[in-house]
Parts: sequence; structure tokens; C-alpha cells
Amino acid sequence: MLRHRRARANGNGNGNGHASKSLPRSPGARPVVLSRDELTVVLAACRRYRQSVPVYLASSQPELRLLRSAMRKLS
Repeated sequence: MLRHRRARANGNGNGNGHASKSLPRSPGARPVVLSRDELTVVLAACRRYRQSVPVYLASSQPELRLLRSAMRKLS
């Protein structure tokens, strides 16, 4: 899971006004803290990759949901 630390305005920790869901972590997993430049590059790569996913296929929908979720977290 990629995370970028930034100031939270609403105090609930996720910055979007909604309660966050806690996901179980794999043993030994740790959050990844990215610099602003790293975050920009990863987000650009996700956007570029999203353009190559065939959105008209039903089999692509789970992948698109995952990409949207990741990009929302990175934005």
C-alpha cells in the first residue's frame, strides 16, 4: 500500500471526510512514505497505465476499480 503523509484538516486521518477502513496487513508489511516527486511519478504512471486497460471489457472492471482507488489515495 502506498501512502503519502500530509496534514489532515478534518482529524479523522483520511483527509476526505469519510471514516477509513482498516485493511489487514501482511506480516512484515509497512507503509511506504513517498516524497512529492515520487508521488507525482507514481500517479502519472498509474494514469498512463489506466489508458491501456480496455474499459469496455467486463473483465477489466475490477482492475479499473483498483486503479481508481489507488489514484484517489495518491491524489
